[in-house]
Amino acid sequence: VQSPRAILDYYFSRKTQGERPLHEVKLLLVGRGEAGKTSVSRALRGEAFDADEKETPGIDIRPWTVRCGKDRMTAHLWDFAGQEITHETHRSFLTRRSLYLVVLDGRGGQQMEEAEYWLNNVQKYGGEDSPVLVVLNKWKKHGPYDVEQRRLQREFPCIRGFVKTDCADGTGVKELREAVAGIIGDMPGVRATWAVSYFKVAEGLRKMAEKGKAWLSWEDYKKECVRHGVTEEERQESLAENLHALGVALYYGDNPNLRDKRVLNPTWAANGLYAIIQGVRHAPRAGHAGEFEARELAGVLRKGFEVLGAERGSVEAYLEDKVPEFLMALLLDREIGFLATGSGGREVYLLPGQLPTDEPEVREYDVRAHMEEAQVRFRYCYDFLPAGVMSRFIVRTHPLSDELFRWQRGSVLGWGSARALVLADRRRNPRMEIYLKGGTEAERLALAGVVRANMEVIHADLPEGLRGTEELDLSLPGEQWVLVEELEQFEAEKRKLSVRTRQGIVEVPPTPELNRVQPESARHEDAPKLKVFVSYSHDDYRDCNEMKLRLARLANEGLVSYWHDGQIRAGEEWDKVIRGELMQADVVVLLLSEGFFASKYIEGVEMVTARSRQQKGEADILPVLLEECADFKKHAWLGELQTVPTVSGRLRAVHRISPLGAAWDSVENELRRMIADLARTKRRR
Repeated sequence: VQSPRAILDYYFSRKTQGERPLHEVKLLLVGRGEAGKTSVSRALRGEAFDADEKETPGIDIRPWTVRCGKDRMTAHLWDFAGQEITHETHRSFLTRRSLYLVVLDGRGGQQMEEAEYWLNNVQKYGGEDSPVLVVLNKWKKHGPYDVEQRRLQREFPCIRGFVKTDCADGTGVKELREAVAGIIGDMPGVRATWAVSYFKVAEGLRKMAEKGKAWLSWEDYKKECVRHGVTEEERQESLAENLHALGVALYYGDNPNLRDKRVLNPTWAANGLYAIIQGVRHAPRAGHAGEFEARELAGVLRKGFEVLGAERGSVEAYLEDKVPEFLMALLLDREIGFLATGSGGREVYLLPGQLPTDEPEVREYDVRAHMEEAQVRFRYCYDFLPAGVMSRFIVRTHPLSDELFRWQRGSVLGWGSARALVLADRRRNPRMEIYLKGGTEAERLALAGVVRANMEVIHADLPEGLRGTEELDLSLPGEQWVLVEELEQFEAEKRKLSVRTRQGIVEVPPTPELNRVQPESARHEDAPKLKVFVSYSHDDYRDCNEMKLRLARLANEGLVSYWHDGQIRAGEEWDKVIRGELMQADVVVLLLSEGFFASKYIEGVEMVTARSRQQKGEADILPVLLEECADFKKHAWLGELQTVPTVSGRLRAVHRISPLGAAWDSVENELRRMIADLARTKRRR
């Protein structure tokens, strides 16, 4: 909601400085590699068909003037790379209030699967206010298509039509242009009026981008706004959001991980990420595929731009002051990669999408034996497994696989003596399979909790139609897969499940089956489900990941739900969301470090709010000392709280304890004690 001051500023800026219609729109072409997106883009812009056109390796943004009745509109065409390895970066740039062309090419008999995959992504990230045209490309070569048009339009109301094209001879190009022009002409935002000062800011940013300027700090952006008469900060933020939607500049003001920086040039951010992916892919470190150190970034980018082409960027543009830091923050924030400990104890970035494709050799780890010996099996089934699910899973759970094994379509997680084998199958029967074996029942439950809690988060970020359904293999001879949701329903109704086996019908009580992946108490209505807020410095990224793994286990036990600022969704006001979550938290976990105390926002907002609520008896605080730091002793009130971890009753920093797991065991144990006390207090109330 705009403040009265901001509304008045906008109103008078239009009156005093004049206004004119926007007449601009962002048009995104998405689809699999070799679907012909670049040929469609060329055809729309009136360029000749090029039979030797190479597949777009990164991102290509071109302006196109569209005649809509009496008006001339500018469509900014975004042509995305279609290779699977780049799909995980797409969601960083798909925006609302845009027009999408979903380009299909009819190969492989998977037109419906491809259509549903891309339409679900567009619906998720583009929203209801983004219309879609489905382009049935290469019609002369691959048509007719097996596409259920009426069904797709029923399931995806955003679809405005289907157009058959073949750019080789111009088939359907005129019809496609007319369809696009008709849709653009009807989009309300395209004809919205902007103050002339807004256009001046946008033009200034474009000129900077043309001169090779990669990014602006927020302070420099505000100065540019003031120079052109946009003085109110709320209007500056609103303008930045609109420029983001148009593709003029990328704005990360809704993201607390990136809130101290702003990106100016969209192609800079996109091609920077693509260059890292391609550089790591085409020049892997010997014996360490998918890894690179921060000091190797220049070499990685150089190789990446050899693949992408020099016209997509230069290494020098990515090595200016603070630029590598931001690019790496963007890579981590989008869960494209993570920080890990490499050989020799060096810190490395690891991209799961660039890991070896094949599973370990039998002498290293016997995958088949693990599958056959598994004591618990569950899985997530999909109509079409979205790209990036396995990659994001590896990112989110990597502390548990650091000393074990991971590859592009699988990983082995460890908790104590228990092991979880997680496999992704995208081709035959799309699914994620989990096999638990070894260790104690509690250790297997811990692994099940980590897997289930992280899959829940990943699914929540996927379009609804792409989320998997969870199934459990019953503890009967042979395979007997049952929906977990169905088992929970039978348990709630106190009924047994009738299962047909070779020996006949068997009545199976659901509770013992469900207890193999989740404690029974978690499914009771009186499960405490306390809310935990994690306050941390983004410098302590890896420690936060360790904390989240412990919280995932507690969440699967029905004890807590947890929140950290990485869960803020695009478009949300991060400050408002953080304050709101803090006010609802039952427990606030403070991950104390030099970076933690150096953050003005943490000290001025998160610590103050947590302390105030703790003093009123509204919330508890659990301080976790990550490293020795002088500022810890400066806050006397922290010393009055039970700080962890402890060894033999004495406080020790997490980073001073070996093995590291023992430190986090101490943290988890204290958190469990705190939860139990709070749950008892709530029940008494």
